[in-house]
Amino acid sequence: MPKDVRAAFLDPRVLHTVHGIAEVPRARLFVKDFWAVLAGMDEAGMLDLIWDVDAPRGFGGEDLGCGMFAVAKSATEDRMITDRRPANSREFAVGAVRDLFPHGSQVGEICLEPEQILIGHGDDLPHYYFTIKVSDQRARYNQIGPSMPTHFFRGLKAHSRFVEKVAELDVANRRPASASQVRAVQTVLPMGDRSATDFGHIGHLNVLRAGGGGSLDTLVSYRSPFPAGPTHEWVCVDDHIITQIIDADEPRIPGEADADRGDVKLLAAADKGYAKARLRTVDKKRFRGQTKFDLLGARVDGEVGLVAAKPGLLLLFLGLAQNILCHGRVWGRALATAVGLLSHALLFRREGFSVLDNLYREVRRLSPGGGTVHKLSAAALDELAVMACLMPLLSSSLRAEVSSMITCSDASGGQRPRGGVTKSEVRPAVAQHLWRHRMRKPGYLKMEPGPVADYQAALKERIMALRQLDAWDEPDPDFRPELGPRFFGDISDAMVWQTSFGFDLKGGEHINMYEHRVAMAALLSEIRRTGGGKRLLLGCDSDVVCGVIAKGRSSSRRLNKLQRKLGMQLLFSGCYPGMLRTPTSQNTADAPSRRRGTRHGVASDATLWAKRYVGGDLEELEDRFPRDHRERWCVRR
Repeated sequence: MPKDVRAAFLDPRVLHTVHGIAEVPRARLFVKDFWAVLAGMDEAGMLDLIWDVDAPRGFGGEDLGCGMFAVAKSATEDRMITDRRPANSREFAVGAVRDLFPHGSQVGEICLEPEQILIGHGDDLPHYYFTIKVSDQRARYNQIGPSMPTHFFRGLKAHSRFVEKVAELDVANRRPASASQVRAVQTVLPMGDRSATDFGHIGHLNVLRAGGGGSLDTLVSYRSPFPAGPTHEWVCVDDHIITQIIDADEPRIPGEADADRGDVKLLAAADKGYAKARLRTVDKKRFRGQTKFDLLGARVDGEVGLVAAKPGLLLLFLGLAQNILCHGRVWGRALATAVGLLSHALLFRREGFSVLDNLYREVRRLSPGGGTVHKLSAAALDELAVMACLMPLLSSSLRAEVSSMITCSDASGGQRPRGGVTKSEVRPAVAQHLWRHRMRKPGYLKMEPGPVADYQAALKERIMALRQLDAWDEPDPDFRPELGPRFFGDISDAMVWQTSFGFDLKGGEHINMYEHRVAMAALLSEIRRTGGGKRLLLGCDSDVVCGVIAKGRSSSRRLNKLQRKLGMQLLFSGCYPGMLRTPTSQNTADAPSRRRGTRHGVASDATLWAKRYVGGDLEELEDRFPRDHRERWCVRR
């Protein structure tokens, strides 16, 4: 582990907040079963005893005893969860999983050629959390249940070790020999620790790196661009999966002749790392060279080239939806479960999110923890029925090509609002590279309030006026800054654009509505031109519109109504939008939106690196991105 993470793992006090009230844990365990659970943990080497007077307390002297309950893992096995809320409430999480976790929907980022297929190899570490031994200091914060007399634990191995330790302390006259209250503590990483996923994930990743794997060039993370090569490594706590793009006539189970293939190298590195750490994988969950496999909540078909949510989750949603639609009434928790399953399925085709509006409002209105059955609004039931019908479309095609035609859209307000669209064709490799760096799902999005929107529009006019007056400093050709999210502006300056079309807009609407209407017109034009089944890149200078199209919906009802129209067109045409944020001053669509001609040729102030990039030197862009933020969680190999 990195030094700071290791310090937090060894001593949870490193993660303590300044203040906080210890929350009360929930225990779903009968008192008569308490001993049986302790005996099982003791037999597995997961239990120890400490004096109650040595047990840490909350900031106000609160008891930090944890609860314990089980959740179903399979038909024959449960997961043991430690309700560590008392200790969690006074700690903050390490936060590594925000940067490192992948998601199964990212398989949709892969582009397969007609003669290619996708294969997968997978391993799983058994009972992974319980193989991670914690320090004595961390174990003291994993207190199980209330304090009990020493004799209560008689017969346990932990009791024998505790008695021996007490005898040694008594000889040194450091502890009274009389019986006192003691506590049981969990000596392995509990499922329920606020940072358990962080510690488990970082540990697994660095075990792989110790064997030569876990390279950031092939590692898949949700908050990072998808790996560019044919090999992709997926690590999620105890899961390790490798996907590889191969030609259809290549062997799926690699042999000695394929030793130089990316997946073969990663499999060998994983075996080496596991051997060093003395970890074994689960044989029944191990698979090699499969074209149909499950990956982090997704079902992948590498031959057809499709990825969607796992069929079992889809069937569960359809069963709940049928029951809700038949009765028109629902228990709050059942509705939350149905919408949660639906939201997971929509991650594989975000355009469907725009259908959900009243259904989300109903989930917020109903209390998931309440036992009352509620009647749903007709609008919410309609949305649920529509989504059940659209379920066959909620998948991503791995064979959808990235269109080499890039478009830009812009809208101008004022007395005579107008929209403009420009287009430029680039090399296919450049288009695919830009697709990897497109804007992905942002956070909460809605239209800006009127005064803010008016101010932004006035600022935009000022920027364009300065642009026309050439009131910009000439950039140093040797200057190599780290690029921000609007890097496409510099690239567009090095591209040759032409006007696609322009049109007048109906007055009296919000500027974000104008921008979305023009963006929708640009995308629909490309759908008609390509015939569908493509990945379409669109540049736009409105952060709100870029975010809405990338996310799939808006929290503003008026804007979401427009997005719903676009979403249905994209769903049924099999097209996927990719948004590129463009600075206003570099948006070529600004000219036709203001009834001016588009510039001829490359911009006079286009940077040398952007010209090289458009010419096919893709490393020019990679070299200018900020340092990979995932490096802080990795130990050097």
